[in-house]
Amino acid sequence: MVMVGKDSRGEKFEKKPFKAFLIDHEDDPDCRSPEDDDIISTPHSNSFLDLNGDCMPDIFLQKTGVVNNTKGTKGKAYHNYYEIYTQRQHRGQQMYCLLDSNAGMHVLSKQPVGNRHEQVPLIEFVDIDRDGMIDMFFYYSSKIYVYYNKLKRKQYATGLGESYLCFR
Repeated sequence: MVMVGKDSRGEKFEKKPFKAFLIDHEDDPDCRSPEDDDIISTPHSNSFLDLNGDCMPDIFLQKTGVVNNTKGTKGKAYHNYYEIYTQRQHRGQQMYCLLDSNAGMHVLSKQPVGNRHEQVPLIEFVDIDRDGMIDMFFYYSSKIYVYYNKLKRKQYATGLGESYLCFR
C-alpha cells in the first residue's frame, strides 16, 4: 500500500495499492509483473534514484519471497532479490515499469535462507566507472560485487546525453 496526498498541503491521504502506479505487462511488453505476495526485505536498501539517466526518480526495491521447500525440509525458506522500476509516461500519467528483477536468479542468496533477515546485503549506489550512470555496489560473503549500469542514454546533437537535460 502507498499513502497518496489528495490536496496541495498534503493533509489528506488515501491508501492505494502499489499496483495502481504500475504499467501492466499487457499494456507494455517491456514491463514485467511483480510478485504480489513478496514483502520488503529487512534490512533493506530501497531507494528512489535516477538509474536510467532521464532525470526522473526510479525505484529500487529489495524484496523477500517464500521459496517452495523440497521434501524433507521443515519450516519456510526465503529468497532475497531486487526489483528496478523505471518511470515512464503512460496514458498521460507518470507510471512505473518493472524493468528488471533478479527474482529468478539467486545472486543475493545462492541457497534459500531459513531466516528471512539473513543474507540481505545493504546496497550502495555510486557512479563507479564515471560514465554518469549510477551503479550498484555491495559486500556479500567476503566479496565485493559491482553491477555496472549499462542502460542506454539517448544522445543529442550537442553530444550530451539525456542525463544532462536536468541542468537546462
